[in-house]
Amino acid sequence: MTVSPHTLSRSFRRAGGFPALLLLLCVAAASAGTSVLDRILAVVGDEIILLSEVEEELALASVQGALDLSDGRAVAAARSQLLNQMVDERILLVQARREGIRVSRSEIDEAVDRAFGDLRSRFPSESAFDEQLRSEGLTRDTLLARYRDKIEDQLLVRQLVEREVRSDVEIPEGEVVAYWNENREDLPPIPASLDLSRIVLRTDPGGGDSTAVLRAERVLQRLQDGEDFAALATVFSEGPAASRGGELGRFLLADLAPPIASAVADLSADAVSGVVVTSRGAHILRVDAREGDMLSLRQIVFLLDEDASRASLRARAEALLVRLHAGEDFAELARTESAEAHTAASGGELGVVAVDALPPAYRTLFQELAPGGITDPLEEEGDLVIYRLNAVQGERPATLEEMHPRIEEYLRQGRVQEVLAAYVAEVREEIHIELRLTDDPSAGAAPDTP
Repeated sequence: MTVSPHTLSRSFRRAGGFPALLLLLCVAAASAGTSVLDRILAVVGDEIILLSEVEEELALASVQGALDLSDGRAVAAARSQLLNQMVDERILLVQARREGIRVSRSEIDEAVDRAFGDLRSRFPSESAFDEQLRSEGLTRDTLLARYRDKIEDQLLVRQLVEREVRSDVEIPEGEVVAYWNENREDLPPIPASLDLSRIVLRTDPGGGDSTAVLRAERVLQRLQDGEDFAALATVFSEGPAASRGGELGRFLLADLAPPIASAVADLSADAVSGVVVTSRGAHILRVDAREGDMLSLRQIVFLLDEDASRASLRARAEALLVRLHAGEDFAELARTESAEAHTAASGGELGVVAVDALPPAYRTLFQELAPGGITDPLEEEGDLVIYRLNAVQGERPATLEEMHPRIEEYLRQGRVQEVLAAYVAEVREEIHIELRLTDDPSAGAAPDTP
């Protein structure tokens, strides 16, 4: 199996530099049985490149289907290419630090939160996510710590490239038009699409099962009277942590569900929250310890009656559907009734969605609707959603106006790569690079030397 540089580049340099957790966890399996003594392959300034870093990326490429580990020649070529890329990246990192570039903690936190949120979204539930971590001997904290420094390094390099390379690259209008004229017949058409609006209904945390809230309030009173939190959690809590006295573990404030985060944000160690109502139940939280935004938490939780909550939500959706069929304005009802803030503000407008991007069942559903038609309430991740089909647009050739941003960015990326290669070559002359390769085949061929 041969591997093109483009394929490897796409595999090795994932969006945000934060690999999908499922792939990360599969690396161990892909690498099983290959015990390689770790060592330094290269030193770039004060940065080092370890053999284990290269091998982990090769294993990840194998999991993604970009590399066949049984093909010795392909692996050797990929290893050499990857090591070259890593040397170039370390050169940029060293130069960013020499230039005094800094990344704020808030920028790092935002990037980590965004990447970690993407990882969590790949699992059907929080418990499934945590179970997968436990099965691989990981915790959320260790996973975050493992990649936090990497993300910081990537942000430093990104700022350097933006300042020294990308900001100086401009694509003249004539080049965009010339590319359009030469390639318009080969450019993809605008796919068939639907203009949609929607109203999202979800269980109201503030209007949940009153019995759960009442039970929580009674236990809260006992806590305020001086009874032990762990003892009460063991007896009364309906969550899986009851047997541990309600102990949940350590969490970053940003990783908590918004209602929980809001309730504990200002609590000091040993403090107890009031009753916090979420879509899951009525919670009482205790902060066992706190280090900045890292909290050790316990909870007592009384679960909502899910059947009653679902029945109430379904009744709300059916009542809303009756009002829509009676002629009430969809946009006005979306503004007042929808729980999805960003679409509610625009009268429920979801925008234009490519037909091919829809699940098959949705394609069939919308094919049966005429413009202006309204769907029955649909189940989506615990919510009930009512859609309105505003308009249908069939597949058609793209116009220059529509393709202009994509063509311009494509040309800019090519130019940036050219300028970046020249910049790296220039900086390479100023940075000490030491290659520590041996005849060990696991090290691969030597990268281009300075």
